Amino acid sequence: MAAKMLVPLDGSELAESVLPYVEAIGKALGWSAVLLHVIEGEPGRPPPPDALTGAVADYQTEPAAEREARLRVQAEEAAAYDALGRVAARLEATGVPAEREVGLGTPRDVIAGRAHSDDIALVVMASHGRTGLAHLFRGSVAAGVVEDAPRPTLVVRPFHDEQARVDLEHAERLPREQFEAIRRALAPLTQI
Repeated sequence: MAAKMLVPLDGSELAESVLPYVEAIGKALGWSAVLLHVIEGEPGRPPPPDALTGAVADYQTEPAAEREARLRVQAEEAAAYDALGRVAARLEATGVPAEREVGLGTPRDVIAGRAHSDDIALVVMASHGRTGLAHLFRGSVAAGVVEDAPRPTLVVRPFHDEQARVDLEHAERLPREQFEAIRRALAPLTQI
């Protein structure tokens, strides 16, 4: 199975700032990209207990508020999937195959959870690069993924100076030849 890069995107210009790095790594190592958009919300709830015992009436009726919430999430999922199509087309035009996925839950948890899959070799994501109180109060999805994901994570901070823009966290989890190939591929973009 060919290795893949997990690329979390939220539709923002900041998140898409990782695309040149994804293109460079994809071309250098022949890796494809898994574009992941996470919709914040509660993942699917199990059916009511009565539905498991056969009380069909409880299972067939859905309160209006729950129906509206379900339809809203479905619409958000469809819109996110469509938006990822533009990014996938951009990557594929440069020779990097891409697939699209949409998850529901807390971004940190969904991204780290997907990074546990055997097909993922590297996570590539953007961060504002906040420190101090801003980081404490707003949190950082990127920091959480670096902490929770079992894969190395390339964190791109587009608002930092060129020398501090990219960090390859947990590089020791990569085979040496892959690390060197990534380093060479990214050299024209920045130093790691």
